[in-house]
Amino acid sequence: MATSTDSNKLQLPDSFLSAPPKRGSTPGRQQGRIVVVAYDETRASDAILDRVIRTGLLEPNDDIHLVHILQQSDFFSSLTPKNLSSNLYHNMPAGYDMNVGRSSNGSDSDLVKNVKEDLLLAVADVLRKHSFNNVHCEVIQGDPKESLVDYCRSVHPLMMMTGSRGFGKVKSSILGSVSEYLTKHCPCPVMIVKVTEAEIEARNKMNEEKQKTFKQRLADMGLTM
Repeated sequence: MATSTDSNKLQLPDSFLSAPPKRGSTPGRQQGRIVVVAYDETRASDAILDRVIRTGLLEPNDDIHLVHILQQSDFFSSLTPKNLSSNLYHNMPAGYDMNVGRSSNGSDSDLVKNVKEDLLLAVADVLRKHSFNNVHCEVIQGDPKESLVDYCRSVHPLMMMTGSRGFGKVKSSILGSVSEYLTKHCPCPVMIVKVTEAEIEARNKMNEEKQKTFKQRLADMGLTM
């Protein structure tokens, strides 16, 4: 499970995600539900998370598991200049040397995973500021389909939430491939959350804040832009 100390954790503005509706728990809804949210750190994924909070599909007393799947094939391709913006971080400016200042004790896979974990923790901190006190973060290396199914088998969630578009490098096939597989093989119900183009475009400003956070982590690692 991803963890961070107060001295080095990244921070995003509270406005990065909407606050939940000001109302009591939904009558008849189970308290302390375990909910897995498949999260790939793109604008679409942020829009999905914002929507399920804004509409009350996620409630502050839920036990939320944010899960990001990092495929083996992503590790080295993520570190090549031409793929930086699409693989290591969505729309991140390219043009820096990932080898500058890198510790000889670290590996490429560790670097990518650490950055993903730090960003996921920053999102979790925003959730906690909005009274979502039970938030867990996981960055798992593996195949998205099998890894998400295995994770659900291990934590026994009430349901999983995922998008109808985009998951890492398989953006065009999530609904036809990954989501279809999840709905057939997950041991729990799978909620496919759709967002509009307008909702995704509305994330542009917050995405800029996320990029600043990403640059900060690279600077902490001794990497240059």
